Amino acid sequence: MEKDKTRSNRKRTITTRRRKWIGHTSSKSNTNVTRQAIDWNPQGHRKRGRSHWRRDLHLIFRKFGKTWGEAKKLAVDEVVQGQLLALEAVLKGCDHRLKENLRKELADKTKQWIAVRQHHGIPRDIVDTYAERTLEVITKGKTTHAREFLDS
Repeated sequence: MEKDKTRSNRKRTITTRRRKWIGHTSSKSNTNVTRQAIDWNPQGHRKRGRSHWRRDLHLIFRKFGKTWGEAKKLAVDEVVQGQLLALEAVLKGCDHRLKENLRKELADKTKQWIAVRQHHGIPRDIVDTYAERTLEVITKGKTTHAREFLDS
């Protein structure tokens, strides 16, 4: 009985860590090698008895009624929401004498970063969505998206 609980806890921990890693990696730019590795589909066969990491993930996602794409998007949202909450907390805890200068500088740099990506014709992806949400936290001091994260 105790072994079953331990085994169940280990499986849950592994699943959670995989989901967080997928979210962390998927929130990176499309040109990032680790981001490309998630969707990489090598041809050929593995030795008999070798596990298939991606196949295991697909089985876990199917159990929860999610496709690979939906699961990646949810994992990214989870990571982004956590980071936005951290940014919000830092801005709230910042000394009021520095807060306005910090907000202005962060907003300018984020807008400049978005403009450079647009100027170079880089296609919009999840990174741009994250930048827009970050800009929302910087300018308004809070985000509405993080409320959904806290409620889940």
